Amino acid sequence: MRTLKIVSCIGFTVLTSFSAHSQIAISEINYNSDSLNSPGDWIELYNYSGNSVDLSNWKIMDSQPVNAFTIPGGTVIPANGRLVLAENFTKFDQRFPGIPRIGPLSFGLAGSGEQITLMDQNGIVKVQLTYDDSLPWSKCADGMGRTLEIINPQGNANDPSNWRCGCVMGSPNAAFSPCTSEVVIVSEINYNSDSVANPEDWFELWNTSNGVVNISGWYVRDDNNSNVFQFPANTVLNPQARLVVFRDAAAFAAQHPNVSNKVGPFSFGLSNSGDCIRLYDNQNRIKFTVCYSDKSPWPVEADGGGYTLELDTLFNNSKDVCSPASWFAGCKGGSPGKAFSPCNASLPEDLLAGISIFPNPASEILYFETEKPVEEITLTDLNGKILMRFNGPPDNGFLNLSPLPGGLYILKIRFREGFAAQRLAIVR
Repeated sequence: MRTLKIVSCIGFTVLTSFSAHSQIAISEINYNSDSLNSPGDWIELYNYSGNSVDLSNWKIMDSQPVNAFTIPGGTVIPANGRLVLAENFTKFDQRFPGIPRIGPLSFGLAGSGEQITLMDQNGIVKVQLTYDDSLPWSKCADGMGRTLEIINPQGNANDPSNWRCGCVMGSPNAAFSPCTSEVVIVSEINYNSDSVANPEDWFELWNTSNGVVNISGWYVRDDNNSNVFQFPANTVLNPQARLVVFRDAAAFAAQHPNVSNKVGPFSFGLSNSGDCIRLYDNQNRIKFTVCYSDKSPWPVEADGGGYTLELDTLFNNSKDVCSPASWFAGCKGGSPGKAFSPCNASLPEDLLAGISIFPNPASEILYFETEKPVEEITLTDLNGKILMRFNGPPDNGFLNLSPLPGGLYILKIRFREGFAAQRLAIVR
């Protein structure tokens, strides 16, 4: 039975057509490849049911109905199986030798966003979705070397939060698995410095492995292929080592004189409105990509506020490195060349005299009463990740803790005289 669902939103209406029990999802999209490593456009279909589905004479098309590909007769996806439709067999086979695919598609997918429709042999729409290359969709798949992978194939395919960035080059004809090949990653980004204490743009690389990685002759690019920095000879990352890549040697040294594990300068800047950092080996094979934005839910404190983007201290290669949930605002000035540690870890608790914070343990609300000026309040997890920050005491005299899960936290309060801290338990 074909049904039609109308979802009204502010300012526009989204019309989504689907069929009950379609069993098939569009599970991965490669719509604008990294130009140096392009397999051409491709789409992966996934049969999430417990039964085989015959796709003979089904059609897949973009926003122009004339751009339609008819799936050949006898094409069956087994239960929990996948099927890749490729635009260009030559390019696809070069990058993914031996991976089954059908096609070639007679059309490509737009880099600026596109509607994809899958309909059965009777013309009934089974899946219809529209992706985009701008927030709230991630930019990671827009020429940056990653794909879009669906999170819940039975969920809303038009919901950007139901998609994640895949690994570099994607995983055609396979379920998502941790990006174990991405060994050297970007772990901190300083893209729009404090205007007073300005080290200029820099980012940090981290060798997440327990082996030595020689990145001599490797390349870094932002979202523009013409902006290139090549690592000099003898650039070696020891196990778990970090390396800062700076734009301006003098400006960086003035703010971080004790950082010696650094290299540069790179000649291009990181955009204040959002950018990508791509890492290539010495044969121009893409190894890693991260894309950030200055818009919430990305940490806005990093956009000119003197803070950096720090990779989540609990990040692992199964998580989406291009998701704002994987990043937080680090300490003032950042922690270039070393692992993040809690800001001002040694804090005198006697400064808490004259301030009342209750209840502790707390549930939904934490109240403040103070007799002395408070300049800043931060709430962090036990790894130092900043979860809440306030300039001065909260206007209403309390903090709303309801968005946070139960557990132990650190509450830090900055006065003119210094810092104070105490543990806070949240119970649910």
